[in-house]
Amino acid sequence: MQLTPEEISTALATCRWRRQRHSRCVEAAVLLPLFNRGEHTHLLVIEKARDESRHAGQMAFPGGKRESSDGSALQTALREAREEINLQQEAVQVLGEAGYFRTMTSRFDAAVIVGWLLQPASLQANQEVRNIFHIPLEALLMDFNPSLNTCTRSGLLNAHYHVQPRDTARTICVWGLTARILHHFFMALYRIPDGD
Repeated sequence: MQLTPEEISTALATCRWRRQRHSRCVEAAVLLPLFNRGEHTHLLVIEKARDESRHAGQMAFPGGKRESSDGSALQTALREAREEINLQQEAVQVLGEAGYFRTMTSRFDAAVIVGWLLQPASLQANQEVRNIFHIPLEALLMDFNPSLNTCTRSGLLNAHYHVQPRDTARTICVWGLTARILHHFFMALYRIPDGD
């Protein structure tokens, strides 16, 4: 499966997303990074370092809490991506926004910025990131279930994606906030209207 930036932008523009953040949550933003390699569109996810933080060891998109110096969610996502994986702003083509998504446990409400990576090979993890994985979208789509319903006490979607990234012998599990973002992103790609 190979997508173009234009196809992804069109899909993002035609779907329903939650456009307003929850005022009682901590404002955050993440970058959902995509790029083409060979004949396949890949997604970049990071594995958080196994430290004392609440999200230690989880698979995630680059991102984090909005700081007072950030003028927008876009600036937060790009700043965090630069800090976490050395992704420079000029190496990202912003394709659009995919609304807001809440974490289940840490009271963050993250704006999702979808970006196209122009130079994915030059990335380097900082101390907050244990690994950077490039995963073909079709490998994740094998676990995609468009009829999945909410099934948690808080009414949030409980999705999981299992995949073995290239160049590694281990299978990773994408769950929680990152999996819910992926689920809704895949819904957008299939032009199935949905919301968080």
